[in-house]
Amino acid sequence: MSKYHFFVTGICDTEGKVQTFNEYTVSTIKSDKAIPEIAITGISAPEGSAEAGPYYVWFNIKAPNKDCVRLKYLCNTKAQWVIAGNEGKGDETMFNSYGQELKDADIIQAINSDAGFNINFGSWENTVSILKIASYNEEEALKVFSGESTSPEEQDKARIESHLFNTLQGDYTTTVTITEGGYIGQPDTEHDVDIRMNISSNPFTDSPANYSAFKATQEYTNLLNYFKTLESTEEAAEARLKGVFDEYKEFEAKYVQKYRGQNRLVITDFNVFNNSMTQYLSPWKLFCEIEGYNSFGTADLFYDYGPKMFIEMLGENDAIVPTNTQFIPPVLSWGGNNYVYYLGAQLEGKENGQKVLFDVEFPLNITENETTLEIPGISKDGEMYYPSLISSFGMSAYCTSKPWVLKKGWNGGSAKASMPYTRSGMKASYRNGSHFKTTYLPIHKKGLKNVEVKYISLKEYAKQAKK
Repeated sequence: MSKYHFFVTGICDTEGKVQTFNEYTVSTIKSDKAIPEIAITGISAPEGSAEAGPYYVWFNIKAPNKDCVRLKYLCNTKAQWVIAGNEGKGDETMFNSYGQELKDADIIQAINSDAGFNINFGSWENTVSILKIASYNEEEALKVFSGESTSPEEQDKARIESHLFNTLQGDYTTTVTITEGGYIGQPDTEHDVDIRMNISSNPFTDSPANYSAFKATQEYTNLLNYFKTLESTEEAAEARLKGVFDEYKEFEAKYVQKYRGQNRLVITDFNVFNNSMTQYLSPWKLFCEIEGYNSFGTADLFYDYGPKMFIEMLGENDAIVPTNTQFIPPVLSWGGNNYVYYLGAQLEGKENGQKVLFDVEFPLNITENETTLEIPGISKDGEMYYPSLISSFGMSAYCTSKPWVLKKGWNGGSAKASMPYTRSGMKASYRNGSHFKTTYLPIHKKGLKNVEVKYISLKEYAKQAKK
């Protein structure tokens, strides 16, 4: 039981010389009534559902005693719940800040039925999500229930056989026209930047071939010394390091197969902004460094690394550059919330400079001799949009105003920094659970209840003032 004090000040004349001041005390009650039980079960997508597959996660919610009256829900990845716990955010805090109300009478009725109610959320493939339900009784006492569900793996697409899988691989010199916003009162500027890009079916060739080769590197020494601070003996540190190395190599092989299963080549090893904030960091680079970056599991390294883009084959001589933010990992996600970039399209022209399109498919134009590639703009509603890096907050930090042109072979570089400052590169550490890539929680503003207060009228105040 808690006691709250409300202090109310009233201004009684136009000059504020006469004021009233009142204190009110309100106490909460301690409920002794039962709180409805809730059962949460992870399920597969119901048959025939359009929201099925690796990018959805499903749960069944049921009140076994058929006495549910009011619920709030909150679903996040298991990693995100760990983050909240590490930051000292308990369930009550999370529900007060982010909890979503289930008010629909039909949904409550379904939860109280024998079948229960099925609900789904957007997810990432093969990701464990936890749904938490805050169940309230009629006196608004609550109890939190939880359940886990895992989204399925992404299945391979129908296999495309194309000679382009071989002929497109290699280094390219890419000319990108960068549009930068000027300082206040200054015009935007444009300049061309030549950057190196590499197209490959396997972008993970920078790691040692095996553990014996790894032991001959400085990275091994650095990581072993780090693990010694976490384990009681050197033997335990060595065993732990070998375990995560072996797991990393398994994920390398898995993702090489996965990219082929999706009929994709990977564009990597480029730095559009030509500075450390968007330098290319491979999964192996993220694995080896000690400070500044962390992830919940090895799979995150292959989501976060970059910059990266994909070429997807549609036929023998037909390819696109896909950008769907639900199915395609970000261009870059190792830099935290402030430096997550997706590939999208931004409207040409300065009047509507922040008008962007997500989830488009850029065509890939290939010359007859296959030495020049072009990622052109796309037309929508009579307007031209060009490929751009779009930040996770929906704003295009830097955009291009012309097609991207990739010419076979690296010319040695003529790039100048496209940003007026640089900073030291971010480093990475073993994944010990202290920092993860962040997903965004649904925002919910907690409503304030009406409090009945007895106000004194100005007429009554005047009577009292005369006494």
